[in-house]
Amino acid sequence: MKISITIWLLMAVLLVACSKSDSGLSNSSSDTRTPSESVELAKPDSDGDGVIDEDDDFPNDASKSMELSKAHRLLLQTTFGPTFDDLSSVQSMGAERWVDEQLKAGSAYDSANDNHRTHLQRTIEIAQHAEPSTPWYASGVFNQQEADFSVDEYQMAAWWENALGLHPTNTAHGSDQLRQRVAFALSQLLVVSSFEPPLYRRGESLAHYYDMLARHAFGNYRDLLGEMARSPAMGIYLSHQGNRKADMATGTTPDENFARELMQLFTIGLYELNVDGSPNRDGNAGSYPDGGSALTPTFTEADITELSKVMTGWDLVGNERYGDNFPDEGVYTQAMEFTAAEHEDEAAAGGDGLVTVLGKTFALNAGSDGSGMDSALDVLFFHPNIAPHVSKHLIMRLVTSNPTPAYVARVAQVFINNGSGVRGDLKAVVRAILLDDEARNPDSVGERFGKIKEPLIAFAQLLRAMKTVPLNGWVGEDGVTPVSGVYWFRAPNEHFGQAALRSPSVFNFYSPDYVPSDSYFSLRGLVSPEMKILTDQSLLEFSNKVFEVTHTYEKNKITVVDGENLNDFAASRKYGYEMLLTTNFDEPLALMKQASGNSFDNLENAQTVNRPYKTASVNAVINYYDHLLLGGKMDDGLRGALFEFLMSSAESSHADNFKEARFSIKDTIRMIATSSAYMFQR
Repeated sequence: MKISITIWLLMAVLLVACSKSDSGLSNSSSDTRTPSESVELAKPDSDGDGVIDEDDDFPNDASKSMELSKAHRLLLQTTFGPTFDDLSSVQSMGAERWVDEQLKAGSAYDSANDNHRTHLQRTIEIAQHAEPSTPWYASGVFNQQEADFSVDEYQMAAWWENALGLHPTNTAHGSDQLRQRVAFALSQLLVVSSFEPPLYRRGESLAHYYDMLARHAFGNYRDLLGEMARSPAMGIYLSHQGNRKADMATGTTPDENFARELMQLFTIGLYELNVDGSPNRDGNAGSYPDGGSALTPTFTEADITELSKVMTGWDLVGNERYGDNFPDEGVYTQAMEFTAAEHEDEAAAGGDGLVTVLGKTFALNAGSDGSGMDSALDVLFFHPNIAPHVSKHLIMRLVTSNPTPAYVARVAQVFINNGSGVRGDLKAVVRAILLDDEARNPDSVGERFGKIKEPLIAFAQLLRAMKTVPLNGWVGEDGVTPVSGVYWFRAPNEHFGQAALRSPSVFNFYSPDYVPSDSYFSLRGLVSPEMKILTDQSLLEFSNKVFEVTHTYEKNKITVVDGENLNDFAASRKYGYEMLLTTNFDEPLALMKQASGNSFDNLENAQTVNRPYKTASVNAVINYYDHLLLGGKMDDGLRGALFEFLMSSAESSHADNFKEARFSIKDTIRMIATSSAYMFQR
């Protein structure tokens, strides 16, 4: 079935513009009181599940407390895609309990002695497995001598493994879905990219950086800032690695790149904000909204110059000379080291050794390491802007592109104080974002709620829905080694315009303020950042990849339809292939067979008036993917068109009954996954 990409995009625009109020349901229960507590409050709890009847979607069913569509919405916001197991868990637990379970789930950072590997550990493991003859540690430092481009791709494979969470043996990887999803959101705020030489030849630096994001995803934002500022990936990316103090003889001054983006993008933004994210025009961040139209800049050029002095003296561990950034030198998986001799002291300019940033003065050699770094980061961390700036970013990446100012304010207040006097507690912030009434009850804000899915997340959701596992036995880069247990989709950014840590610039894949060229958005003051990369070309590429994973790499297509041994199929594939993995239709095929009287022979290919088995099997597969991909919210128009197509199209009336069933599943997935209903998260 051919799909008009232009129409597809238009449908996405219209769905944002005209999202129906009935797609947001009543508030899901987050009541975790025990039955005895409910009795004490004299509120009935018929099924004794700890959720009072008035808040329980299923008051007479103790196995469920949350409606399917609400559970599906929560999983879209907190994972890389719903699975039936997760849907069942959320429906059983309710939103609050499920979020809390995810916030305390085990991670790769709990112990160095378990099988839950970090992104870096897994990247190195994949490299050694795929290229066993490569002398990865020839210099004593992984990939230093080789500076091999392939490590960049092995890091991408490790990312997929954690995003999908379906690995048949590394079962812990990706089990912390919320942590991985928040890490991805943070990667679009604290941006680094493999596009910057020499990072694309030292892919281990990206794995190390992503570990930092995942480790601090539920930690403190101040700690994250400190580690980010000393990260070798960030040092290379924004050129403060090897940054030198002023030299009056040559007329050089410290590089200002990192100092500028640290303020503009990573912490406080361009203009003074109120706690709700609106412009602060009266000098009081706690009073809002403010009248007037003037914007007050948060920092000046002088602030950038002063801050840049602090960002000097940092270099890669193991460099032969200060400031080298050659791909075959230095350690890219350890924090940068401080070199006092290269740090600005203002002696050459007759200065006093003090800097003033945003009105706060401190010594350039402040702190236990004498770098002044922590003093500078403290100034930014305690600026009023950081709470709404970071909070709004996370809300937009997880929940909705156009949060109300009140929603931003509620979350920002938690950033300011988690309830125990702690500022910057990301665990508390993430919890507040996900359990806020605006996230759980979109009816309260109407049409402005929701977001277009990022294409990478939309594709990951599809792979999780099809229980995707690695294709075992394809031939590695050396042309000899069989590679197994590795998810291979080497460069999704070349198809979707997006991949983790592969942004074309420090400004991310899109601007948070992007307004599509449609009057609906401009007239209402709405943004839709993700639509910046949903071009005709990227949507066509998305459709092609959907076809590939539902046809070329579907297990039953390979083994039953084509009659090929899966090992032989894998052995014919090589490192140069863009994608190497295996999806499967086992479950929906079983449902279709059951609906057909336990025999595919009953599908009745003859074009008769009454086709009960065919009708039942088609409805079974539509219902299956309606629940899994759309949360049971497929509208009558899409359902009717899909049913008609599956009942009467040439592919779905195949002479081979098994092929007919498989085609029906493939086409159901493709029609849903390339629809606006799928790409709009509400």
